Amino acid sequence: AVRACRAALLNQKRLKTLREEFSREGLPPVAVRIGLNTGPSSVGNMGSPRRFNYTAIGDPVNLASRLEGVNKYYGTYILLSGATEALARPAIETRELDRVKVKGKNEPITLYELLGLKGETEPALLAMRDEFASGVAAYRRREWDAAERVFKRFPEDGPSKLLLERIAEHRESPPPDGWDGSHALTEK
Repeated sequence: AVRACRAALLNQKRLKTLREEFSREGLPPVAVRIGLNTGPSSVGNMGSPRRFNYTAIGDPVNLASRLEGVNKYYGTYILLSGATEALARPAIETRELDRVKVKGKNEPITLYELLGLKGETEPALLAMRDEFASGVAAYRRREWDAAERVFKRFPEDGPSKLLLERIAEHRESPPPDGWDGSHALTEK
């Protein structure tokens, strides 16, 4: 899990440099989003003599693929599942974003944005993460005004923008009794 997080961070660092180079050359920017999940999977050559491929299959692989796509929804680049975050926690800094039910799953999962490595992440980013967490806690308690005040402090932040939109929706149509604070995603 730690190696996967390090690789994802290095990938994004290199892509930032490439975007700058491409911009100077008049080429379109390149953006890659990454979803990381940890669990038992099958990896290797699979198929038959007529159709043969090296691939990875299994529920954990499918969730990682879903997380990659969910990045677009939040405006993030690296999302982790709770399983990966728990295993890598001693070496990484993350921001808990949300609890979601991904398409095809009934149980909510907790989403984490990978911010950086321990000891290498900007203090301002960590401070923002801590303040954002207070907004998420208020949101889950249905304290819309308190959550809104926090998220409005970060107008350029994708997850803050998204949660502000959800707050507006919840004010119009409150979540049902027994709401667990999660959001059902309808797209892959």
